[in-house]
Amino acid sequence: MTNTKEKITSKIWFEEPEKDNPFSAKSSYLHGYNVYDDLLENSSYMNYLFLLFMGEAPTTEQSKILEKICIALANPGPRDFSVMAAMSSSVGGSGNAASLMAALAVGAGSFNGGRELYLCMNLWTSAEFDLKKWQLEIESYDKESNVDVWPEATHCPGFEPHSDKLRTQTNQLLTILCDISENNYLNWLNENKDKLKLLSGSPISSVLVTAGAFKMLGFSAQQAEMFYLLARLPGAAAHALEQQSIGWKKFPFWPQGLKLSNDPADSISEVK
Repeated sequence: MTNTKEKITSKIWFEEPEKDNPFSAKSSYLHGYNVYDDLLENSSYMNYLFLLFMGEAPTTEQSKILEKICIALANPGPRDFSVMAAMSSSVGGSGNAASLMAALAVGAGSFNGGRELYLCMNLWTSAEFDLKKWQLEIESYDKESNVDVWPEATHCPGFEPHSDKLRTQTNQLLTILCDISENNYLNWLNENKDKLKLLSGSPISSVLVTAGAFKMLGFSAQQAEMFYLLARLPGAAAHALEQQSIGWKKFPFWPQGLKLSNDPADSISEVK
């Protein structure tokens, strides 16, 4: 005799069906917490996200760290390639879902993208608080094996490839996170950022700071990469919608508008 009762194999989620409709949930539980009877009324969004990824409620410090990270990541700005991709997709007539997929595709890479965040997490795991190990990792960043679909690295993950000094916003993020947390990762990074610049020849980036925060929160490299990709989507969405209404000739950083140097319409006018 077989048991035909439906079972949910997820450790994350459990549902109790309605008595008169087995396809509709009466109660939903996230890691044992009733979502609508408990979390909806008593939890914050940051605490909910932490619970969803980590399986346990965060401490006050962890919740604050996650909130600051989400604010810093929510909008990379129109200079960021992933945001540009969403804007270009949207202004070209693609649907909203396509704009977000464009942002994810471009934002998944090794330049300020999810892949760089993943590599930074591994860098933290390998080197931790040992400058000699950091030096070895920095010197061998392009020797990664089993890169699979990813192209060869063009710069050491976690360091700025096109800047000679620490970016203002990166320093602000690190300072704020250190003020919240006594965590070794963030404070060690703050104390050794100048030494790391000497080792790499480049200042640390916000990606390395973010990875240190994720390490503090207990995220694995894959969890951090996934969260990083999700956290950057709101800005891409907002800029895509704005650019859709403005039009393709008025992209940011083009004060006079976009003008074609070889516009075919000019030659047609000359013929006439």
